[in-house]
Formats: sequence, structure tokens, C-alpha cells
Amino acid sequence: MQRTWVALCCSLFIILLLAGCSSSTPPAVKKPPLNVGLIPFEAHAGVQSGEVASVSELFASALQQTNRFIVVDRKTINAMMQERDFQASQDDNAQMAKSGKVLSMKKMISGSVGRLGNKYIMNIKMIDVESTLVDLAISQAYDGELSEIGEEFIPEIVSQLLQAIDGSPKK
Repeated sequence: MQRTWVALCCSLFIILLLAGCSSSTPPAVKKPPLNVGLIPFEAHAGVQSGEVASVSELFASALQQTNRFIVVDRKTINAMMQERDFQASQDDNAQMAKSGKVLSMKKMISGSVGRLGNKYIMNIKMIDVESTLVDLAISQAYDGELSEIGEEFIPEIVSQLLQAIDGSPKK
């Protein structure tokens, strides 16, 4: 009986020792979603406003699909701002920041799509609501059909936004 008790204690000690020494990595800390306001993109040379509205919607969807952003669109922003007697303006960083602050957003994102030669140029600007400074400006050329811009190009720009927010080095 005493020998069984000693064997049981030794076995339990070894199991606990091995469990404590296992090299399990701690789970990654999940960052909470970031509230962002998305101002619809502007149409520049060579691109129709309806096409740019579609690109803006694709961009909003790509942001939302990361589960890192809670996206509030301009319609919602404008409706809320009209009640407060001021309106979001795509050209005024301070006004955009003011709108975002009232809506508890951390960042505002605006952009444009235009054509230069055979390429589409997409410009994205992310503005910090607190400082009203531009945190990130991305200007990328896309050499393909506009109808395919959401497949790889927009996710790459969203990835760049995430890298900037997370402080990750660029790939």
C-alpha cells in the first residue's frame, strides 16, 4: 500500500512537472475593432462617379471583413452631423476629425480614384480624430480592369492600413 502511494505521488509529480515545462505559446492578444468613418471616395479624371462609389463600397467591405474595423459610412455621419448643425467635408481634415470625435471614432478615411494613362490611381488618407493629422497617406497605381480592383488591390491597401495602425513593419 505504501509503495502504491509513493508511486502515485511520483507519477503525479512528473505529470505536473511536464505540464509546467510544456512550451505552449500564449494566445495572441486580440485587438479591439477600431471605429472609423469612411467618406466616399472622389472620382478624378477618367473614372465615373458611379464606378468610384462602387470602389468605395468594396473598400468599406474589405475594412469590415478584417474584423479590425467598425465602419461608419458618410450617410450615417451626415445624418448625425445635420442634427448638430455641421457636416463632414472631404476636403477639410479638421471638420472630418470633428465629425469623427462626435461619433466616437478614432480615425476618418477618405480617398479618391482616378486614371493616369493606362493605370488607375487610388489615394487613401487616414486622419486621426484627436490630432486632426494625417496618420497615413497611400497612393497606389493599379494596372488592371477597374472591375477587378477588389480582388487583390483593395485588400493590399487595407493590409497597409492595418500595418500602420498596428505599427507592423511593411512586407
